[in-house]
Amino acid sequence: MSAGSIEEIKDLTESYISWLKNKTILRKVNDGWVEIETPYVDRHNDFVAIYVRKNGSYFELTDGGYVLEDLSMSGCSFSSPKKKMLLLQTLRNFGAELTDNGMIFTNADKDNFPVKKHSLIQAIITVNDMFFSKTPQIERLFVDVVSEWLDKNKVRYSPNIKIIGKTGYDQLFNFVIPKSEQYPERFVQTVNEPQKSSIQDVMFRWEDVKGARAGALLFVILNDTANNVSDSILTALRNYNARPFMWGHINNYLFDFVA
Repeated sequence: MSAGSIEEIKDLTESYISWLKNKTILRKVNDGWVEIETPYVDRHNDFVAIYVRKNGSYFELTDGGYVLEDLSMSGCSFSSPKKKMLLLQTLRNFGAELTDNGMIFTNADKDNFPVKKHSLIQAIITVNDMFFSKTPQIERLFVDVVSEWLDKNKVRYSPNIKIIGKTGYDQLFNFVIPKSEQYPERFVQTVNEPQKSSIQDVMFRWEDVKGARAGALLFVILNDTANNVSDSILTALRNYNARPFMWGHINNYLFDFVA
């Protein structure tokens, strides 16, 4: 990468952090809770919010139960043991848990609050983006569909890889394909509903860790079978040296994964 490219990516990263800071809004609610409205948006284009309050020497952080309630109203339930297990595993990957009344939560102290807040927001975005189809009869996780495709084509990979980035935050990626003679190490991230906020989250994760993985590539698989993928999303990914792959044409690029 040229020096000019490094400066350009640095400017993009600083712009992203500035956007994140300037677009975050805090509001007092009841019983000591503070709402933190983030600039990320969910599948309804509503801003993702979390709620925080101090409890003795630590802080409680939660989504307030919004995510699972919204998915349930859209026909996506977690009543089956398999789906409940997948949900809990997803939350554990981000250090979050689920209460008996359906709230996603975590606890933090003063020192790890930024990391815990970041991880909870990532958990909320990931759960929001989980379903390949919202039709109850064929409800499936998009990442599960991609995993089956990798297995079917005998792609060697490790799932759910967590890397500590230069910010000190843990960054989770769906799959990592090891280095081969033809290709360097490849990180693979799936995006079920490609939109600005989810792509910005992926780019931030990648920019945070790629310096520690010399020569590694980022592959982003976009679900274009139920969503239109804009040119601006493809351009943004390429600006960060990420390679976008459309799920509807994924078999055309099998060599990039098996090599």
